[in-house]
Amino acid sequence: MLEALHQYLWYCANVGVYSELHWYIAKILAFFSRNSTVHMLVFTQKQIEDRLSAPSEKSGLQSGGNDFLSKLLRMHGDNPDKFTMTDVFSTCITNIGAGSDTTSISLSAILYHIIKTPSSMAKVSHSVEVPLHVRAQFPWLTLGSP
Repeated sequence: MLEALHQYLWYCANVGVYSELHWYIAKILAFFSRNSTVHMLVFTQKQIEDRLSAPSEKSGLQSGGNDFLSKLLRMHGDNPDKFTMTDVFSTCITNIGAGSDTTSISLSAILYHIIKTPSSMAKVSHSVEVPLHVRAQFPWLTLGSP
């Protein structure tokens, strides 16, 4: 999934410059399908299909589920001509990409500050119990611990 996200974000960054070429490039990539982005598309489609096939009380659609997909599917249900299933799908894909980018930036900043601040590293190391077999493979995980 991480490789698929990487390729998706790379594609968006590069094709975004020449957005008029998106449909042509997307069709070419789909034809050759060595693109691991297909994994992300299949994952998203499966999540939507699973939600739609779930019993109504579990799907969150009737009960006013508050998660992102429930809201999108309700928008589609309220006005299917204006907000199509294609819109649901593309919004989910975009949200996955945006969320992964935000998460990676946040984790990078957190790790940077933990590593640059020895007292923070000591607190984190002290609060995390690292199994012995993992310590042997990654000795840096125990830096700052007693």
